[in-house]
Amino acid sequence: MFNDTHILNNFVSHDTVFVIPAFRLGIFSHFVVWDQSVAPNNLALFDILFALEFVKSEIQNFGGDSNRVTLLGHSFGGTIAAMLSFSTEVNTDLSLFQQYIAMSAPSNFDTLDLQIERTIRFAEQADCIPKGSKRHSNRKRSELYMRDCLLKKDANELLRIQRSLEDAGYPTYGELVQRGPIFQNVEQRHFMNSPKNISALTGCIKYEVLRFDNYDDIGISLGFENPKEIDAKYRKDKENGNLDFNNKTRDETQEMIVQARIRVDKLLEKGVPVSSIHS
Repeated sequence: MFNDTHILNNFVSHDTVFVIPAFRLGIFSHFVVWDQSVAPNNLALFDILFALEFVKSEIQNFGGDSNRVTLLGHSFGGTIAAMLSFSTEVNTDLSLFQQYIAMSAPSNFDTLDLQIERTIRFAEQADCIPKGSKRHSNRKRSELYMRDCLLKKDANELLRIQRSLEDAGYPTYGELVQRGPIFQNVEQRHFMNSPKNISALTGCIKYEVLRFDNYDDIGISLGFENPKEIDAKYRKDKENGNLDFNNKTRDETQEMIVQARIRVDKLLEKGVPVSSIHS
């Protein structure tokens, strides 16, 4: 996946213990259903939280300090680091990590409905949808049927289905759902209003997201009360040349830059140490 020499030269050589946790991705982390007794939402975060528990318990045996843990991530990994730091439901005593670094990290939550829609689409491709009246008679029964059917499939077959859906142009499996038990139940625009005292380093560059079309309605992603009006004004201002940035800069780039600034401002308002880098 990457050249280990970068880790050795930039971290290990400076007496930093660098831990890379494995966590589920794709359909393995984004089998999302309504009833969390069938399968919890945000499965990948459970993997990461268990990894942080392991670090807390064992890192001293590798020369590390459990009171100086930095959660670091890039792109979706940066989103995870930032969102976990703003969650009021996990790491409340700051024993899992005390600071974080989020590089090129958007701050978007996906809606539960969209995530469930992707799960159902995947299950349809895998022939794991209840037949006949069973599908609509009981939601939990249908979700159990999908889960148990997919569990019987070979992992390579699930990956093949996932790739076929991606090749057909359907959205990839990513982003988080703002839902308990990991995240607080508040409006998304209020999610960052109560940050914990976790110092942060964050930033992005003006050439972010040049290869992907990930633009969300900017009014929604930035948490405005009137998202449609905000998005319409943004597009009009851009068309009229009223925005102070190069026309080559993409909507997704602007979205990420503003989201990073919002995170920084929320931390500064509460007196939390934070550094931001933008270039």
